[in-house]
Amino acid sequence: MKRSLLRAYRYWVPQRIKDALANTLMGPVAGLVWRVAPHPDLGFLHARHLAARGKGARAAALYARRLGGVAPDGIDDPLFACRIEASDTPGRQGRATGTEGRFALEFGYFGLKVTASLHAAASMDPARLPGHLDILLDGRVLRSERLTFRRGRAVILFTVKRRTLASFAPLSRLGLRLDGGEALPFGARADHAILHVPHGNGDIAALLDQGARLDKKGNLNLGPKALRQRQDGYLALYQRANTAFQAEFRRPLFLVCGTLLGQHREGDFIAGDDDFDAGYAAEGTTTDAVKAESIAMIERLVARGFTVSMNRAGKAMRISDTDSGPDLHLDVTPVFTLNDGHVWLHKLARLPLDMDGFRQVRPARLRGAEVLVPACTEAFLHAYYGPGWRQPDPAFTYTGASVPAAVRDGLAAICLTPAEQAALMQRLDAAALPGAFVPIRFQRLYPLVDTGPGPGL
Repeated sequence: MKRSLLRAYRYWVPQRIKDALANTLMGPVAGLVWRVAPHPDLGFLHARHLAARGKGARAAALYARRLGGVAPDGIDDPLFACRIEASDTPGRQGRATGTEGRFALEFGYFGLKVTASLHAAASMDPARLPGHLDILLDGRVLRSERLTFRRGRAVILFTVKRRTLASFAPLSRLGLRLDGGEALPFGARADHAILHVPHGNGDIAALLDQGARLDKKGNLNLGPKALRQRQDGYLALYQRANTAFQAEFRRPLFLVCGTLLGQHREGDFIAGDDDFDAGYAAEGTTTDAVKAESIAMIERLVARGFTVSMNRAGKAMRISDTDSGPDLHLDVTPVFTLNDGHVWLHKLARLPLDMDGFRQVRPARLRGAEVLVPACTEAFLHAYYGPGWRQPDPAFTYTGASVPAAVRDGLAAICLTPAEQAALMQRLDAAALPGAFVPIRFQRLYPLVDTGPGPGL
């Protein structure tokens, strides 16, 4: 029921009604729900609601860090002034492609959320289905997304991050276009949306004309030199973390997922890749044991001076240190088995592989530096990415992937609950260790923090 209501709100409620709801109902309701489910978008909606009614001090008391012991008078969030309108040009999507759908936009804490849904008749030839859509900003391609239809439906979920929005023009048009050239309707019938971003400086037009595009995280891709420096920073951090893992846990830290794919297939990072995926072979064979092992590892890594953070779902772990700075971290995941003939790991994978292929590693080279890779590298890449893993696919994404509920539940079971995160944070804070444990769900929303040239908020 909850998902059905959310889909109805996203795709079928007219934008003018959404605006009215956000101003009169969604704000107060979001504040109530925040108390039990503190998602940043709920805090954003409620804070915007309060600020619009002259209650900025109240919003600051709830959602802002107190600086020097004094609560700020209000919250300075430029997205509060942003708004969305539907154009008066009707869309004509569906006539040539045989599909029906629409897209919706909504400002949230992290930026502009773009959601789209397409439906095709069961009798339609799969070869005639659209293969991708472009997100267009004032007629320029902002990003291309591949469409994957499952049971006749394709879904796109994407966020244009705050830093990118700051480069938008104060007034712009955003639309979605299928590869057949048809516009996907915005809301009920408009063929594009009109965005008001008062703080935008308009720089993005020139950047898009020069070939810049949004990456999978919603940021404009870095230039070749800056991206290479960032990737080199990841590689240096990996070597320090691997040294710590072998010294503390007598286990290596090996490459997985996209980082392993790039190293094995191309001998380098995947073009444009701006993250680093690593894993370790967990010893536990139950979800409780894997979780307990993660907690013990976090404590010892913090004692060695590392900063360990985790996302709002409580998935361990993101690792950084003083040399890397706050804007670089490794995404480290346990690879484990439940003695079911499979290995499990995030992101949402249960693969028919033998755990010994991950307990055994071999050295490899990445940009002249030594890294470690699983002994079963090719079997893993085939199982994780499919039989076409040898062929580069820039549009590959797990978004909208069909994952069995049992797999989702099994991987969720190794995540730390809010109570476990809070208890660990208090224990490590009291120990005054050289590193830090930073559970994202307990961080204040404001003031906004600019983390430099990387992904940021």
